[in-house]
Amino acid sequence: DTASYKLLSSAKTNGVFQVESAGMKDLLIRLQPTELSQISAVLALYRPDSMGALEEYIECSKHPEKVTYIHPDMEPILKETYGCMIYQEQLLDIVRTFGGRTYGGADLFRKAIGKKIPELVQKESEILRGEIVENGYPRDIANKIADELSQKGGYLFNKSHSYSYAVLC
Repeated sequence: DTASYKLLSSAKTNGVFQVESAGMKDLLIRLQPTELSQISAVLALYRPDSMGALEEYIECSKHPEKVTYIHPDMEPILKETYGCMIYQEQLLDIVRTFGGRTYGGADLFRKAIGKKIPELVQKESEILRGEIVENGYPRDIANKIADELSQKGGYLFNKSHSYSYAVLC
């Protein structure tokens, strides 16, 4: 719906669900969204613990050639979001792919870091670091993943919620 994306990109969004604040209007102008996935991503990122990733997301969406992945196995997980980890489901896929966990095991990691208890986060990160190495990945990749997930994973938005909000928007 081209007209809807033009309206959102113009930031004439008073009364529009989730995008009527001054901050959201500024983001819409800078992003110039053209697809639902971009609206969903911005809605997921415009949260107190996630706002740091907004600039990277906007930059990479405008310049996809700047997107990099720490390992080729990361690309299918993060491609839709221009290399940025935005959704809880991406965290689960990273833990499953690199750590070799089941969905249930990956969800235990998500829950642990979602509680934001530093000791629990550190414990789970160390376990994941070992699992990644045991799963055949180099230690430097294991360190990058475990460190990033322990820092960024505390507040990732649920993808289905974000897409539902984007549809309403």
